Amino acid sequence: ADGQEICSMKNQERRVAAKCFVRPGDNQAVMVAAGLPEPPPGKQYQLWVANEEGQQPLDPFEPHDGVAVVPIDPPASLDHYTEIMVTVEDAGGAQTPTIDTTILAGKF
Repeated sequence: ADGQEICSMKNQERRVAAKCFVRPGDNQAVMVAAGLPEPPPGKQYQLWVANEEGQQPLDPFEPHDGVAVVPIDPPASLDHYTEIMVTVEDAGGAQTPTIDTTILAGKF
């Protein structure tokens, strides 16, 4: 309830939108997304944080009725990252993002 918005993402073509929030002084954040279709069979959405050194995979997730509330809990301080994105990956997640399946992307 007292979170500060740190990112807003939209995919007009797919009618998907998301916002990311963090509490001041906290290393954990949350992404709230709406309009996500169910992923194809055998696939899941996956959240990524990135900086100039590369992308860091976070846990895969599935929406419920098009909505997902996903914790953002990167291994390094959140201040270490400049970008965030959501991709569609094989169930269980990936270690490298499949860029051509990017649903949302934004900057912190």
